[in-house]
Amino acid sequence: MASDRNASDDDWLFATDDGFVPTEKLPSPEDYARMRAQQAQLEDDAAAQPRLTRPERPAPVRVPDMPDTSTQEIPILAPAPDTAAPAQPASPAEEEAATRPGGSTAVRVRRVDDDLDGESTAEHAVVKEPIQKSYARSGTTPTVAPEELKASISLPVQFRTVSPWDVVRDALAVVSFIAVFATTVTESEHVVLDSAARIAAGIGIVGVAAASLMRWKAKDTNFQVIQNVRMLCQIPAVVAVLGVIGADFGASLPDLFHPLPDGPTIGVGAGVALLALGATVGGEPPRHEGHTPGEKQKGWARMALRVMRVLAYASFALAVVMMIGKAFAGAHLFALVTLSHAVPSLALIVLFLEAVLHRRPSWYVFEVGAVGLLVAGAIMDSSLEMEYAAPQSFSTGYVWLPLLFVGFGIVINRAYVRSMPLSFRRSDWIIYTVRAFEFSLIMHVVGFVSALAFVAAVFLGYDDGTPLSIAAMNAAFMVVFAVASAVARHELMCRHAARARTSGVVISVALAVLGFLGVIVNSVVASAGGTLTNGGLALIIGIAAGLMLTVPAPVRDEHGAPSLDRWFSEFRHRDLTGTGLWARVPDVVRRDPAAPHIPHPLPLIEEGTHVPLDPARQRPHC
Repeated sequence: MASDRNASDDDWLFATDDGFVPTEKLPSPEDYARMRAQQAQLEDDAAAQPRLTRPERPAPVRVPDMPDTSTQEIPILAPAPDTAAPAQPASPAEEEAATRPGGSTAVRVRRVDDDLDGESTAEHAVVKEPIQKSYARSGTTPTVAPEELKASISLPVQFRTVSPWDVVRDALAVVSFIAVFATTVTESEHVVLDSAARIAAGIGIVGVAAASLMRWKAKDTNFQVIQNVRMLCQIPAVVAVLGVIGADFGASLPDLFHPLPDGPTIGVGAGVALLALGATVGGEPPRHEGHTPGEKQKGWARMALRVMRVLAYASFALAVVMMIGKAFAGAHLFALVTLSHAVPSLALIVLFLEAVLHRRPSWYVFEVGAVGLLVAGAIMDSSLEMEYAAPQSFSTGYVWLPLLFVGFGIVINRAYVRSMPLSFRRSDWIIYTVRAFEFSLIMHVVGFVSALAFVAAVFLGYDDGTPLSIAAMNAAFMVVFAVASAVARHELMCRHAARARTSGVVISVALAVLGFLGVIVNSVVASAGGTLTNGGLALIIGIAAGLMLTVPAPVRDEHGAPSLDRWFSEFRHRDLTGTGLWARVPDVVRRDPAAPHIPHPLPLIEEGTHVPLDPARQRPHC
């Protein structure tokens, strides 16, 4: 599996815990206030200075017996406001005409000379007249939009510091809370727990809306009050999530060693996971509420992810104990099928958390996108009925979805993102394509193990409506998908640019087509939707990889034409150019003059080693 040591310093910059580059520190609200004060002082100083005017040139002496051309109208562009000569005030009609779209102000000057008494005088009559000015560079393409076409809606001053990232996070929190009302909270439809979860979701929505409303209406805003309102309104959601999980855990302990639960289990549905995600994302104050996370917040974020990892392993250990108990109690086929479903879930959450905790940049971005798709599917679970979003209980399976969604909320919060500054180039599309094929390879190998266990269970008599032939076909598909992903990854890493891109696109299309056929066959025969073990993942990976290789434009050469060779060259040698971000950061740290100067290191991605080059082919070994 290709590691991120092949990533470019131009692509990624990760600050270490030992220190930070001075340019990484984002401005705080105090910095903004100081900048506004300095700007106001500069404007006051500029207004206090006297305005300079250009002296008038003496009028030329008129030659006798020559045609009088002094009354000819000479249109010239209006001078700048600070150097303009005194002019007669323009009428309202002229001012309106001068500000029409596509028009600009011009000055028409009349010179009237009079040489009475041998002296020459000049009178300048300045009249503003509109003329049409084209902004087109070529044809009718405008370079400057007319004033009235520009955005006329301006946010209040309280929201001038709102970032798109804050809007996305608040929207995700609200949508997650709303989805709780349409998705399953508990499997047994426990009235008290279901009602508590939905009431907590409503309070969470009110908290996010109240914080925005307070920010909108307040003149002298108290940031701490708004933060407290936002966070306090998320506490009921946290309590409801812990209540549902704790109730299911307590009710499942007596059933661990029974063949099957005697009565209906409580279960933890997708609504609980979405409620946990909404509380995690909605509880963190955005930047426009005065929140500037520091090292303490970054440390808490990393610690929370470690806790999620420990809980994921503990939940899987409890599921293994449950499977062993069911096997000894006589339900060995049920235990085998449960294990086949639990292993892919564990692999997914481990890949996500390990990539984030080890700060593997391209894996971090790819895994965030993959889990984001799972979040979108869980939000639409009321209509799609995804298998991974089905309720799970500690007495019958592996409870992992709430832990994954909480980890996703922590990873996208401001404190964690600030600890990992990222940059992006067009060659990174190939990096993400390679990660997609590596992810497909890993998950389909795990899927083959899961499908093989399910085939054994069906062969031994387990009946859930899936024929043995379909189960065997799914296992064979896992092998085909894993081999195709490995071949595609090798082609992108080693082959010539044109062949690599062509092979990647062809294999992506093949994955999408075969995955779609697998989903259709399982849906018709076994009434099963798209999953890992029947082609659902291959369908998504094929579409995503094909788009990433075809839609983004390759890096352009010196003539401006797209160049596949340069695109792949930047991808394969991106850490050997010596032009990374660290090399471009000036050393502005105050040092002791007597101390030896230690320049900023040029970090090599993660493992700290260069990729060896083959002198004959001038590209990394594969």
